[in-house]
Amino acid sequence: MAEVVTGEKNHLEVHLERWRRRKRSARWWMVGGILLFLAGPAFTKPMYSLFGLLIVSVSAMVMRRTSRELEVLGVGLAGEKEAEEAFSNLPGEYVIYSDLEIESDGKISQVDHVVVGPTGVFVVETKNVYGRVVGNADDADWTQFKTTESGHVYEKQMYSPVKQVGTHVYRLAERLKEEQIHVWVQGIVYFVHPDTDVEMTGFSKIPVFSAGDEGTEKLMDFILASNRRPLSKEIRERIGEVLSDCLM
Repeated sequence: MAEVVTGEKNHLEVHLERWRRRKRSARWWMVGGILLFLAGPAFTKPMYSLFGLLIVSVSAMVMRRTSRELEVLGVGLAGEKEAEEAFSNLPGEYVIYSDLEIESDGKISQVDHVVVGPTGVFVVETKNVYGRVVGNADDADWTQFKTTESGHVYEKQMYSPVKQVGTHVYRLAERLKEEQIHVWVQGIVYFVHPDTDVEMTGFSKIPVFSAGDEGTEKLMDFILASNRRPLSKEIRERIGEVLSDCLM
């Protein structure tokens, strides 16, 4: 079984805690606004009620936004955990580094996972969205089509995960070169939600896998079947030292 290496705290967990604090704060402001609103008639101070109503309205908007952010972050974190569990089934020679900040040329990439093993170095961008995802390999934006319980279909634009992981690959390769480690870095996109149907057109060196289409097994086969020159244990350890310094 592969080893999964993580930092002290996932960056999504950090953001989740921040938004939870904001939601708790907004809830208390709403309670204060309600009390102020009720105090207006009691003290014959109409301005109290006006200010109280304003506070309640703003607090409600903040709570709606925090609820949306918490949902998005929660889904993202769940997706990363599912990916970690899947990668842990790789052979024991593999190590999975999760949640990294890769800096190169003064710019930073937030990387979900880097898999290092005898068959190479793989940067994996994990997506936990559902529905139908359509995009061209050369396009900057892809489209996600989601169907509600009532049958209504709506679409949402998302930045191309292929472009996204391509940037991560470049920065990691450059970071390794700074340490005189010259290896091929392969990008991968992995949609972990079982109800996701991905339709990518055009050619890309970065494969896209979807768990709903036996993608997890295909992803593992892709990693294990890489035909590039095997990485020695020494090189893998040197790469691991660089990646350990990049953990959040």
